Amino acid sequence: MVFGFVASNVAFDQGIRVAAQQYLWREYDNRLHGRPGLRIDDVMRPAGRASAVRATIIGGGIAVVGAVLVVLANRRG
Repeated sequence: MVFGFVASNVAFDQGIRVAAQQYLWREYDNRLHGRPGLRIDDVMRPAGRASAVRATIIGGGIAVVGAVLVVLANRRG
């Protein structure tokens, strides 16, 4: 179950890191070509939601599998 928690944190952090890199690259490209800048909130808020959903699915799935394995182990004796 601890593994599910750790995996969900890794998945969330990775999603946020990728979104931040994409924001920085897009902002650099906009400024390089004289286009208006982006608001970080416009990029990071959707990424935060998507990362949270993905992390919940991953962590929840691992926790459910762990709980099922514990129940099966208890039944075996």
